[in-house]
Amino acid sequence: MPASPRPPRHALLTVVVATALVVLAAALLVRDRSAGPGARSDAPPVVITAATDSCSWPGRDPRPGSQTFTVSNRTRVPARIVLVDAATGGIWAQTGNVAGGSSRTVDAVLPAGSYLWRCIPIEGTASVSPTRATAGTGDGAVPGQPLFAISAEEVTDAVALYRAAVSDGLGQLAGHTDQLAAAVAAGDVPGARGAWLAAHLDYERLGAAYGTFGDLADALDGLPQGLPGGADDEGFTGFLRVEDDLWHDGSPARVAADATQLDQAVHQLVDSFAEAPTDPADIPLRAHEILEMTAQRELTGRSDQGSHTGLATARANVDGTAMVLETLTVPLQRRDPQLLADAQRGLADLTTGLDALRQPDGGWPALEELTTRQRQDLDARLGALLELLAQVPDVLPMPPSTTPS
Repeated sequence: MPASPRPPRHALLTVVVATALVVLAAALLVRDRSAGPGARSDAPPVVITAATDSCSWPGRDPRPGSQTFTVSNRTRVPARIVLVDAATGGIWAQTGNVAGGSSRTVDAVLPAGSYLWRCIPIEGTASVSPTRATAGTGDGAVPGQPLFAISAEEVTDAVALYRAAVSDGLGQLAGHTDQLAAAVAAGDVPGARGAWLAAHLDYERLGAAYGTFGDLADALDGLPQGLPGGADDEGFTGFLRVEDDLWHDGSPARVAADATQLDQAVHQLVDSFAEAPTDPADIPLRAHEILEMTAQRELTGRSDQGSHTGLATARANVDGTAMVLETLTVPLQRRDPQLLADAQRGLADLTTGLDALRQPDGGWPALEELTTRQRQDLDARLGALLELLAQVPDVLPMPPSTTPS
């Protein structure tokens, strides 16, 4: 679901798997950047041990060049273990989650310097090893570049910018759902359809808010697929339920009840947002997840309940992605200005491609009305942008001392 804050319950497994793959990809990227030809050393690996309240690094000092470390997790829960430059905070290697009671081998190519390990269990307190300086001349292997976790200041700024943007959008959303409820009460079906679309697009532009909206996300934008009764199931509520009502001639009583319920849920969201926490780690992930879910929901027709407005929703999702990228502009500019510029160009290109599909009256064609060439062009633009946006979480890893999972 492109911009819907948080996937419906039946899609949670997909999101969890996708998130796990992002974490793994980040780990592999760090490893690829630090490791290279000849990275694996013939010397016996140094064992780093994560315990309940300690992170130990016994044995010899590291040497410049290629290294092999064995990381052992002696806790009962998964833990992530990260090798950090003690002077700069750059991340030179990380394991992903290591199951309790198991070990994992990590290769790295290090420049001369001082390093420490952070051991971060998913439950409990993170700890750090003693700092160790490299010794000797090493094997001449050329190091790559470390990753730099986003700083606490940058995290704070990104979250503040994001929440300010969402707060601005929530007021407009509530106004449009009020109009929707009023039009339904007056029996004005065309007016209700117009207000529904305006409100739905408002909501989709807030797409980075998955976790922040909590259970209200499911109530507002859940899909009927997977529910026992499908579109008639009592658990199917929110925008898509009202869409089904309005475009399939639902009974006046049902339409009124569903529109009122939607309006009340939106106002509940507006009232509760100030107290709802925002996980900073969500924001870099949403930079690509919004449009990934657009491809899965809107551009497959899975979310269409009769209005055939999937392309309009996709366009709103582009706006939601642009909002997320805007909140990350400063940290991205510091770390990978080329990626930022390429992503901004990709967003502009996808915007141009979608806007070119609009009809003269400002409406949007149904997906099945697109020609093969139009669909191929849209898929190519979206695919190229997704390749770029998928790099954002890797370039902006969260501080390892504050993100155990």
